[in-house]
Amino acid sequence: MSYITIGGQNIGDGFPCALICEIGINHNGSITSAKQMVDIAAALGIDFIKFQKRDLNALYRKQDLLNPNLKGQGFATIVDWLKKIDMPDDFYYDLYEYCTDKGIKFLCSPFDIPSARFLEHELNVCAYKIGSPVMSDIFLLKEIISYNKPIIISTGMHRIDEIDQVVNLLKKNNSQFILMHCISNYPTKFPDLKLRYITMFKERYDVPIGFSSHSYGVVASIAALTLGACMIEHHFTLDRTSPDGPDHRSSFEGLGLKALVERIKRIEQALKPIGEAKVNMGELVNKELLVKSLVAKTEIRRGEEITEDKLTAKVYGYGMSPLMLDSILYKRAKVDIFKDDFITESMIDIDD
Repeated sequence: MSYITIGGQNIGDGFPCALICEIGINHNGSITSAKQMVDIAAALGIDFIKFQKRDLNALYRKQDLLNPNLKGQGFATIVDWLKKIDMPDDFYYDLYEYCTDKGIKFLCSPFDIPSARFLEHELNVCAYKIGSPVMSDIFLLKEIISYNKPIIISTGMHRIDEIDQVVNLLKKNNSQFILMHCISNYPTKFPDLKLRYITMFKERYDVPIGFSSHSYGVVASIAALTLGACMIEHHFTLDRTSPDGPDHRSSFEGLGLKALVERIKRIEQALKPIGEAKVNMGELVNKELLVKSLVAKTEIRRGEEITEDKLTAKVYGYGMSPLMLDSILYKRAKVDIFKDDFITESMIDIDD
């Protein structure tokens, strides 16, 4: 499977790298902030913008929602924050229409089956993004597979044998999908990125492979692109210093997102297919000015045999390349050749 198509866009080997701007819950429950981020992403030419949807009653046990502190401070912090930004369905209707009007494709990660059914039956989304936390939810996977839509699936926090199981399930059901290498640390330190998993996944699974980044800056994403990632996802926020929510610190603000887009485009130009010609026109000009040619070290009379001791190499690239030396050795000169003359084919009896 060299590529898949999402919303009319081909993604995979031979096509431009697709970019996902992950807003997630960085809107902090504000539709105004969410739309402002959509505006920025659309203006930069981002392909997809992604949100998250949860039904907390389907995602958590009742007793854990009522008493989250029993599971520890970290759990309680997350649950309390999710309760705060548990947005009504109208929030997503509004965002979906706004993205459509702005010409950017809407994606959303459902964390449970009710959320997936809403995205399918109410919004009819073009594809599904399965986040790392729910990659192993076999019930949610089977639900989304039944929709017969393209799937983007992240692999953070899961072992290779678990990823194997999910890939086998998707392939068994003839799903069209992109597998995203991901490390679920927020932010991810460079020694933990394990970017060579991208090439390993490409060889192991023979499907399009992307990269979901939680690291600082654009370095990891650029490296992922050069390793063959066909899709890059990065979190986006209006304020990286915001204390609200877990994802702001590992997100780009507008300038960072702009830098990512610009650098991805430049690197793609540098990685364009080889084509037939190795040397471009600019190099050909420089070749004449800088590269050496065969030159007569001594006078060579007409009819005289060409030997290596009679030749040398000097700038510029007007005559025969020194690499052609063997092709003219022991041939005879067709004309008188004077010292420091550039050697051209017309001077040598090549057929001799």
